[in-house]
Amino acid sequence: MFVHLRWRGTYSMLEWIGSNLAILQRAKELWQPAIALTDFNGVYGVVDFYSKAKTVDIQPLLGVELPYIPQAIMLWKDKNTILTTGTLTILALSETGYHNLLAIVSQAYDNAHYDIPWVDNATLAAHREDILVLAGGIGSYFYQSVAMNQDEEILITHLQELQEIVGKDHFVIDITAQSFDFYPVLKSLHSLLLSYALQHELLIVTSSGFTYPYQDQKTAYETALAIKDNKRTYDPDARKIQWAYHILSEDEVRTILLNNGYDWSDVELWMSNTLKVAEMSHVKIVLGQSLFPNYPVPQEIQDLYDKYKDNLIQE
Repeated sequence: MFVHLRWRGTYSMLEWIGSNLAILQRAKELWQPAIALTDFNGVYGVVDFYSKAKTVDIQPLLGVELPYIPQAIMLWKDKNTILTTGTLTILALSETGYHNLLAIVSQAYDNAHYDIPWVDNATLAAHREDILVLAGGIGSYFYQSVAMNQDEEILITHLQELQEIVGKDHFVIDITAQSFDFYPVLKSLHSLLLSYALQHELLIVTSSGFTYPYQDQKTAYETALAIKDNKRTYDPDARKIQWAYHILSEDEVRTILLNNGYDWSDVELWMSNTLKVAEMSHVKIVLGQSLFPNYPVPQEIQDLYDKYKDNLIQE
């Protein structure tokens, strides 16, 4: 069996089309027991996704995809760094992990550069408990780095840093189920990631990074992208979808990876490992109640409250 570990929802600001319910229903149709929500730059759709997942009996995996800068100082070397960096995908594994996920997103916006949120190693280290990091994927930090011919030793260093931050068991290598014919950078990226994963005995999974539910919605998705980019769909520079970005079936994922030249046994292992990630996740969100932040209070204020609290309420 197989589950999708990354996807952008309708709250990803026109980077995806379709409702959370449509995605969950599609997963149900494909007999996939779980599916992840990793919206771009935010967790706006988490509550809706989580609540609707319960109605269709699909396990919701909650995460986010954020621009990643390993060290904050890297931002100031080049103004375009934040514009060209790739992303990092982070999943919550428990209620604690979910709260850390929210803290990471909040910090990303506090540190926004040119109005773009971003996450660095320091932020991840401060909120690392019960989060899982996926290394790989089209548009990821490592994909972009390989595309720009970043030194391989530097990339290995960044892989090691992430592994040390979240721990070996929560650092997962992602082999993308997209065609090398359309994304030739993936071949070099996968070679690097697989070599590192085998050397460090890391869990290897596969994902596709879908952005619309059904194959026949490709044109609608390209229209949404054109609206976001203030372009017409027939403009030469309008964004076009090169390959398979609908929710792939298990057979489609297998076929793509086999066509890329991978062994059957490896493909089956990577697909089954996605279920291991789903089994790691035990996030529970209590809905339908108001939660108030527990701000620290100076002792003198607390003393005053304790002294007069009985007189603050009148029947």
